[in-house]
Amino acid sequence: QDDRVDALLFRCASFAMAFTAGIFSYGWHALAMMLFGIWAFRTQLFLLDASSRRRRLARITFSAGFPLMALSIAPLWMLGLDDPTALALHTLCLELGGLLLPIGYAVSIVEWSPRWPRWLAIPLERAGRMALSVYLLESLVCVTLASWWGFAWFGSMMDSSMLVVALCVWVALVAFATLWLKHFSIGPMERLWRLASYGSTSR
Repeated sequence: QDDRVDALLFRCASFAMAFTAGIFSYGWHALAMMLFGIWAFRTQLFLLDASSRRRRLARITFSAGFPLMALSIAPLWMLGLDDPTALALHTLCLELGGLLLPIGYAVSIVEWSPRWPRWLAIPLERAGRMALSVYLLESLVCVTLASWWGFAWFGSMMDSSMLVVALCVWVALVAFATLWLKHFSIGPMERLWRLASYGSTSR
């Protein structure tokens, strides 16, 4: 019983720290992604005739993003894991690379996904249409796998095992989205979101 109370207190403290970090640490990252989305919409970046702009943006973001992610490891190797300068340089490169690469992924998917085979494109497209439902379900599944009240796998798996679990969860969620949208027009959480936003699910 004491272990469960300790685990609950640990989770509460972790949630408080994550919430604080979300505001003062990577909150700017989320804001930057929102601003990019607004800019992309206003400049019609994702229209068919903007192919050259998307390709150019993909080259720029990948050319800068991948080296930054690789360089983020170098200070820790050279100066040590506990060195403040190494940690600062690591965080700076990681955050900048993590800001650029999602933009490159987004424009690349829009640009080249029409050329993908249907067996790959259709499931991913349906998972994208149910992004909120898939995200929340992924969180629920992974918390269940990790927490003491579920399978208690937290801290007990090697990186290779976690990779296998992550791939299995991802494939299962894509399959769920594909099957769901064969019978319904939108996802369950998307339906609730529309109902809360517009008072109707028809929009």
